[in-house]
Amino acid sequence: MKNTILLSIIAIFLYSCSGKEKKVIAEPLFKISYHRLNIDTNIMHTQYHNGYYLLQLENDNYAVVDSNFNRHREFEQLLANTKTSYIYRRNDSTILSTEVRNFQEKEFYLTNDLKLIPCKGLRTISRSDSYGHVYLEDSTYHVYGGCLGFYGGVLLFYNKANKRLYFYKACSYQVVHFHNSFYVFDGANGDSITRISYPERLNELQYTDRHFSYSLWMKVNGLDAYKKNSGHRLAGVVKYKANYKERYLNTFVYNDTLFTIVSTDSSTYLAMHQGDSLKAVQTLLNKGIRFNESKYYDDAGRRIISFSYQYLQSADTTQLATQFLNSGFVIIQGRKIDIAEYPRK
Repeated sequence: MKNTILLSIIAIFLYSCSGKEKKVIAEPLFKISYHRLNIDTNIMHTQYHNGYYLLQLENDNYAVVDSNFNRHREFEQLLANTKTSYIYRRNDSTILSTEVRNFQEKEFYLTNDLKLIPCKGLRTISRSDSYGHVYLEDSTYHVYGGCLGFYGGVLLFYNKANKRLYFYKACSYQVVHFHNSFYVFDGANGDSITRISYPERLNELQYTDRHFSYSLWMKVNGLDAYKKNSGHRLAGVVKYKANYKERYLNTFVYNDTLFTIVSTDSSTYLAMHQGDSLKAVQTLLNKGIRFNESKYYDDAGRRIISFSYQYLQSADTTQLATQFLNSGFVIIQGRKIDIAEYPRK
């Protein structure tokens, strides 16, 4: 009798378990955190240094926040009144520099306890004879170029082996090499993405046309004479545009997947590239990030993306213009994405 009851209980238990499906809650691809910054004015650039983030502000001062985004005014006092206007990374040092005057500037390097030490002498800025910003370099190509906004821009692929130079007309702010293709992000607002699979099927820039003037270094002599580049579909070039409500903030590779941060009027989300399109995979914010300028760099295993937005709107000539401002930065480190923002009106 006891055995019969025990077997009945086991049978009921097994039946009840088999009739229920176990729910598996998928873990988000990335861990997201949002921070509202307590600073004085708009952020122009962000630099990581020894556990702190140095925020170059619009008023030529600096704000300093730690990894928990708490402000440290004791360090800000050390950087006050330096008359420096730019901060950047050189090798393993953080450098603050003054404005360039007569092709000379004063520079300081930053110690680990955030003190400024003058670099010896004045650094002389040579007149540029290059093709502009270097986007990336691999075993085959040196990829560089630049953008002059309304005046357009050019992206150049220099084959280091045969010394041939190919160009594509684009106002690029980011170029990513992924799975044997170059993904080119056009325009300061992230207006479109172009995938270039075969750089050497682009137009070749002849040696006699490889000249830039100093004041208009993106003006290539004779570039407009290459009619093939205008109105003609180039082999291996595919463009997929954002709709007018979307902006691409930055693109990065994680776990052999290409991701792009997309901002709309009502949301900010992460999309993965599939073929020549984007697929939304994770919501980052339930609001858009306003920006019309962005810059980024990689340092100490993290990507730091600074963004800013400025826009004047006037209803008519009798009313004062309304100024819309926004700025902040994004940190991508492994599977963690931090968004720090100083939103204004």
